[in-house]
Amino acid sequence: MTFLMLLDSLHMGEHTRIENELKNFLKIAYEGKGMTAVADEMKVIDLHVPKVPQQKGSTECGFMVLYFIFCFILAASTSFGRNDHPSFLTADWFSREEYEKFREDLQGKIIHIDAESASTSKKVKRGPTLLRSVHGLQSNERIPVNVNQLGQPLGEGGGDLLKQFLGTVARMGDKLPIDCISWRVMPSSNKDDVWDYIQRKFDVPISLRDFVMKDLDQKWRSWKYDLRKKFFTPYQKAQQHLACSDRRVVEDQWKKLVQIWSSEEFKKRSETNKQNKSKHTFFHCAGSKSFADIYHNEFLKTGATLDRGDLFIRTRMKKAGGPVNDESAAMIDKIRDIKLTQQSTTSSSIASVGDAYVQVMGRDRTGRICGIGTGPTPKSLWGSRSEQKLRQDNESLKEKIEALEEGMKKIESRGNNEFCKRVRILNFSGEVVASGILMSDDNDNVVMGKKLGGEYYEVSILIAHDPTASLFIKDADRKNMNDAIGSHIIWFREYEIYLLKPVFLQRQSKLITNLLSPHGNILAYGVRGRRDTCLRFKMP
Repeated sequence: MTFLMLLDSLHMGEHTRIENELKNFLKIAYEGKGMTAVADEMKVIDLHVPKVPQQKGSTECGFMVLYFIFCFILAASTSFGRNDHPSFLTADWFSREEYEKFREDLQGKIIHIDAESASTSKKVKRGPTLLRSVHGLQSNERIPVNVNQLGQPLGEGGGDLLKQFLGTVARMGDKLPIDCISWRVMPSSNKDDVWDYIQRKFDVPISLRDFVMKDLDQKWRSWKYDLRKKFFTPYQKAQQHLACSDRRVVEDQWKKLVQIWSSEEFKKRSETNKQNKSKHTFFHCAGSKSFADIYHNEFLKTGATLDRGDLFIRTRMKKAGGPVNDESAAMIDKIRDIKLTQQSTTSSSIASVGDAYVQVMGRDRTGRICGIGTGPTPKSLWGSRSEQKLRQDNESLKEKIEALEEGMKKIESRGNNEFCKRVRILNFSGEVVASGILMSDDNDNVVMGKKLGGEYYEVSILIAHDPTASLFIKDADRKNMNDAIGSHIIWFREYEIYLLKPVFLQRQSKLITNLLSPHGNILAYGVRGRRDTCLRFKMP
């Protein structure tokens, strides 16, 4: 284009300090003339301007050149030849005052296009995200990035702008060449160069590097997929793919990439990946909003801390209501059922081993934590395996202590209430499997995710006589009597829970114990010894 040849004549000096300003003015001018294709070139062209020795201090004169270009564009026809432009370098230079007036006129000018040209012009489509304003930041300007406790960027600068910027970097062939077979073989020098470049634009901590590299990996692979889908047709002759119309693609890299895509090895790997991808049915509808931002915004809004089960539900539900598909709906129901029945916990961790998400979706892959977004790993979130075991043991002990304390508080508050008595728990065969305290038979009480109703008792387990005895009702943390020690469980009323009620007889200096049913019926008498009750005879 003539415009590009005009700018070639200006490649005499260093980068001007007002380069972005000049480009913006030229873009406005060309758009006003209806030459949108030329205006788009303003975003990518490398602009240099000469310095004029006659001026005091060799002041840059890019605005003078701009003035002539603008006047020429307004007077020129829609299309013109390469020799139709004036000689800018031999024209008179204008003063700074004239430039300031020109700048004010240009910024305040509204160019109207007549109805005829508007009706015949093509619809302007949105181009790719370029973020020229970020790439053009000065060396002393950096965008701050907030990071959460999981090492994920948050907010407007981190959650949105940084990720968009990484998308533009992933598409730069000079920094991340597309002819690499995979991200693993990308040269370390390229990754280091990209990290340095990102640090010049964003104030990011060194701890965020792993997140940045993982996100670049995803975006770089997505970029190659987009190119393949748009410009490459399988089983077509290789020479027909030797040109790519996307200006961001380096020609030599594209030719090598076409050779890779045309190889039999790649075709086999591609088919395998397609089959694996087809198995993924739980697609989220969160859009560009990161899981970290969803988690953070919910905490700011309600003070609630979501776990990954909650995140799965939030990100698979449409705004209009209802899940995104039937597969997600089934998983959502399962997660909700487990969260209702599992033991409540005071842990604020977004993910834990054996949580509701894992019980439904399956175990995490080695080195990965699914359902919470890019960044965290098992080691970063939970520590080493030994640390995980210690943490789990501590959490378990803490829960048992809290359950015991809660049980003691209930006992103290109820005083002489008839439901604060020692009981023995029987299994289906009538064998004693545990001892504890009967806490409640209130039909409205909820224990282990279920209401007592008229079917269950609430019992605090103190001693497990048969640690392996299975519980009637189980949850994620309690399967047998040993697991239930120190906590409250529910037990069927229809299986007799025998109460121990001490009675002192005046005639005999012995402590007699009545064995009662839950309904108060005396079943037997016995003499209490040091450790247990010695059954003497049964009532008829």
